[in-house]
Amino acid sequence: MYSVALTLTETYKHEVFPLVDTLHRDNRFMTILPTDFASLSLPAHVLANLTQLGYLQMTPIQAAALPVALLGKDLIAQAKTGSGKTAAFGIALLANLNVRRFAVQAMVLC
Repeated sequence: MYSVALTLTETYKHEVFPLVDTLHRDNRFMTILPTDFASLSLPAHVLANLTQLGYLQMTPIQAAALPVALLGKDLIAQAKTGSGKTAAFGIALLANLNVRRFAVQAMVLC
């Protein structure tokens, strides 16, 4: 079981999670989220690749972070090692790339 901390402004919460129940706790929130990658607005070829790679269900951090990241919003996410954080930002990054634009579109700093 992973513990997930995701910090967003109140505006983003209502924009990103309009249909889920949210419990507020100390500026962080826990949410009942869908865990199927198909619930995201990802292109069919990305969903097919995720399935082929064995990514069938999102981890809690992915379920919390991906909808926000896919909208291009900034977020701060914290979860244990091995919880899927890298896949969360990587999937969002790749889904938003324009393959016809030959310029820097993303930068990952570690």
